[in-house]
Amino acid sequence: MKANIDLDVGRKTFASGLLPELIAALRRSRPGDLIAVVGAEKGIGTDLETWCRFTGNALVESTVENDHGRWVIRHGTVPLESNRPVGSRLWLYTNFDCNLRCDYCCVRSSPGATRRELGLARVKRIAREAAELGVKEVFVTGGEPFLLPDVAELLLACAAA
Repeated sequence: MKANIDLDVGRKTFASGLLPELIAALRRSRPGDLIAVVGAEKGIGTDLETWCRFTGNALVESTVENDHGRWVIRHGTVPLESNRPVGSRLWLYTNFDCNLRCDYCCVRSSPGATRRELGLARVKRIAREAAELGVKEVFVTGGEPFLLPDVAELLLACAAA
């Protein structure tokens, strides 16, 4: 992947001077530009990934071979196109508590799970926004939505949108 800026950091890590060089490279670049970080410390990949996540940048390529690595970072996020398609279905996880302990559950719901729920106001807003974007179907799931005292109102809000 061709980068706009190649940054050779040698053996530097975040503990030994990499961060100021990254910041200087970002200042020389524009949002969307690619910055290739090349270095002899293979372990910086995990730190770069974490740094990108916290700074709004994206690690888009990672290559580690023998005694060196190359990581490509996109400066900022790519602006979304206004005509970007939206899916036709929305899966709405209304809550994460459940009265069962299914070992296959992908959301780790159980009677021992911390009670978390979206709430009626948020569900109404999400359903309205989804409909405005062209979403045709809303699937209500969880946890176990039927444990919610306002499940009927949640379903009516989704149907009304």
